Amino acid sequence: TIIFVSGDIDAVTCGKLQEKTDELINNGNKRLLLDLSEVNYISSAGLRVILATAKKLYTDGVFAISGPKPAVREILEMVGLTNIIAIYDDLETAQKSIGKQ
Repeated sequence: TIIFVSGDIDAVTCGKLQEKTDELINNGNKRLLLDLSEVNYISSAGLRVILATAKKLYTDGVFAISGPKPAVREILEMVGLTNIIAIYDDLETAQKSIGKQ
């Protein structure tokens, strides 16, 4: 399942993202791909949602991120999320890789 996000992921918007990821996981989706190609900024609140989602799928699922812009990728790298979540440059590469898992 691909979740397309656009704009900013911050304290104002992260609740909607959390609701959507929780809904998908609760409905049995165990393979989530978060496409960030249209995201310009991510705050610590947004990072918490990403980390919480990764934790929920850690043992029996797949969670990955595709297409982060350089500024967003830099934030993901700074906080160490690139060490625990697969991050792909584009959606097509992510889909191929996740399909093999």
